[in-house]
Amino acid sequence: MDAVDAFRLIEKIKNNSSESWPFFDKSLGLFGIISLAQALLYNSSIKRLTISNETFYDEAIKELALSLNKIKTLKTVEFDRIRKLSIASTLKLGKVLQFNSSITVFALSSCNINNLTLFKFVEALKGNTSLKKLNLNNNKFNATGVKLLFKALADIVGFEELSIQDNNLGDAGGRAIAVGLSLNNICIKKLDIGSCDIGNKGVQEIGKVLNNTSLRSLMIDHNNISYDSLRGLLEILKVNRTLICLYACYSIASEPNDYTNIININDNALVLLMCDILKSNPNFEQMYLPTIEFNYKNLELLLDTIKNHKHIQEIKYHPKYRNTRYNSYINEISSILNQNKLLHMLESIRCALKDHFVLTKLPEEMWMSICDYLPYEDLVNFHASLSLEY
Repeated sequence: MDAVDAFRLIEKIKNNSSESWPFFDKSLGLFGIISLAQALLYNSSIKRLTISNETFYDEAIKELALSLNKIKTLKTVEFDRIRKLSIASTLKLGKVLQFNSSITVFALSSCNINNLTLFKFVEALKGNTSLKKLNLNNNKFNATGVKLLFKALADIVGFEELSIQDNNLGDAGGRAIAVGLSLNNICIKKLDIGSCDIGNKGVQEIGKVLNNTSLRSLMIDHNNISYDSLRGLLEILKVNRTLICLYACYSIASEPNDYTNIININDNALVLLMCDILKSNPNFEQMYLPTIEFNYKNLELLLDTIKNHKHIQEIKYHPKYRNTRYNSYINEISSILNQNKLLHMLESIRCALKDHFVLTKLPEEMWMSICDYLPYEDLVNFHASLSLEY
């Protein structure tokens, strides 16, 4: 979007009834943001405002914040990759949440927010009664910032989803998250802390409180978690009845092509744990464990486990190595599908990417999905044996 397009869009805001307005890629500037702020006051139907890859000057943010405070239809406000977002401007944006009781989703991702900036932001959250979801991904705060954040969120009744992935939290951040989840009045249902450099000690602290939280979805993938720590987390889920979605993985190696430290790892135990979790919690919906390697027996066991599972939506997995074993997966899966008559179980299997398969409960997509990866000869035999309609 260039500057001309941006200003045309601003003009449309005054008279257009569209509910969503996106601005991105350095198209506004100082005068543009001020013009946008003024135009927003004329729109009585806007529900979503997205501004990305812009420079926020203090004088412009002052005008924008004043306008956002007055718009009662606004539900979602998203700022991404904002430059020159000062502490003063962040405070003004936080006060939008303090005074606007209609906003339920707010994002400040990739905005270089550090502990001090975050402190000012959460101070402004006091008195908020409407916020449900907060996205602070890819910023620069650490464990200290997490403590401040959870303390503020504990005062917001009904807050449900927090995403703080791609922040350098470490084990101290993991401990801070565990303490935060234990606070009175914290009722977070969805937490994304992927790629936060959390290690074994941090995930162990989170695991200790997991059964005493309201969490239904936990994303803790791509951290520095060992095989044993992931196994310990899955053991906890055997008795957990609240969590229904888990994204997690153990760290394969410090270097992308260094597999020397996992030669003796046996993923059978993790597969068995997955099956135990699915059996003990009939409401489980999604499980993503990308570093688990499946063999034929593992897959057969998993399919047998989920055939009567009424809620499972998705289980993703992929083999660790691209070799002859990988190439044989297609035929093995085809054989299992034929053997288990998955059409009658309302289960299907498809290949979403070349390096992983997806088990998903989407029977209407079964045929097209299988076509994505089965060789032609297998397609003919497979289609004949299942008599699929398409």
